[in-house]
Amino acid sequence: MATNPLRRRGVGRPFVDVGAALEIIRGVTRHPSAKRLGVLATYAGMWTTGRSLALGFQAVDELVDRGWRDQPVDAPVFIFANPRSGTTLLHRLMSYDETHWVAPLLYETVLPSSTLIRGVRALARFDETTERRPFHRFVAGLNEALVGDTWDGIHKIGLDQPEEDEPSFVYGMHTPTAMLMVPHVDEIASRFWFDDLPESVRKPFMDAYEGVVKRILHGHGGKRRFLNKNVFFAPRVRSMAERFPDARFIYVVRHPYEAMPSFMNMFTSAWRFHSPELANDTALLRRLAQVGYDYYRVSLEHLRELPKERIRVVRYEDLVANPKRTVQSIYGWLDLPITPEFERTLDEALAAQRAYESQHEYSLEGFGLAREDVHRELRDVFEYFGFDRTL
Repeated sequence: MATNPLRRRGVGRPFVDVGAALEIIRGVTRHPSAKRLGVLATYAGMWTTGRSLALGFQAVDELVDRGWRDQPVDAPVFIFANPRSGTTLLHRLMSYDETHWVAPLLYETVLPSSTLIRGVRALARFDETTERRPFHRFVAGLNEALVGDTWDGIHKIGLDQPEEDEPSFVYGMHTPTAMLMVPHVDEIASRFWFDDLPESVRKPFMDAYEGVVKRILHGHGGKRRFLNKNVFFAPRVRSMAERFPDARFIYVVRHPYEAMPSFMNMFTSAWRFHSPELANDTALLRRLAQVGYDYYRVSLEHLRELPKERIRVVRYEDLVANPKRTVQSIYGWLDLPITPEFERTLDEALAAQRAYESQHEYSLEGFGLAREDVHRELRDVFEYFGFDRTL
């Protein structure tokens, strides 16, 4: 019997890097406190529950929907940036184009199962035919109970909203979000550099990741392209480019003076909860800042290494000033038409978005960073993008 050329041995097989998990646990337990250990226990409970449910639904796939294995992953698009650089805005605007894209929803990233996705979509379609819309109200209740106002004012989160696929990396134990639990960044430093991991780790992880993408695409009918965004993707781009040779990458870049404080706050806000005595530690803050600098540097390497047809820069200021023109420019680069339906939806979404103004403003000085230090660390980045060092 001939082997289907779309299938690769090992694709879809679950993978967890046990060594990485132990590294994270040691990073917390070396500096024990009641709150830090409590956060670790909560994280472990959520990880175990989410992963167990995901594996359960995927076992159902193997029984009733094995077609996901033959699902092609054609020319996926990955949007990446330093945190708080506009990836959510760009990703959600493009996700309105349901002719071309599958932008995974939060529940799909947590429980990537083609059977579950097909079932939920069928329920949603049926719900739209009913007057009381019970499924819609059920999902709204789940969002309120599970998400609430988490990240309120930063971007809207919901189980039914497009979201980045970091759960795949969390399940595999290769995620910088471990820094939310471990202020001592150097003790889990290998979590930040996926592309530098040995092939013996990267390959089985990428097999598992490709399986996730296949399941999500297949659950949506299998005829559209995968559209992803992830602010922790910079150290993973080489692996993604190798695994998906026709993948395209969009790098959204924001002035470091504006993006770095938000990056710092993302992690120190958690530190203030479980380690208030460390949240303002100068040495720890400087080491955290180095991670942000490194993300800028490795992104610049990608721009210099990848062919121009595979990677495109979107400047944050251009995206915010004229989102529609930015999307049109990207579609031109991708050689895709903008359908009349998508254009109407885009205009409606932008009309609603203009009324929003972020209430979160952070300063470099608030995290012990000086502009001259940031410029010195990122001199090549400033020169490449022509950023004003006196801003």
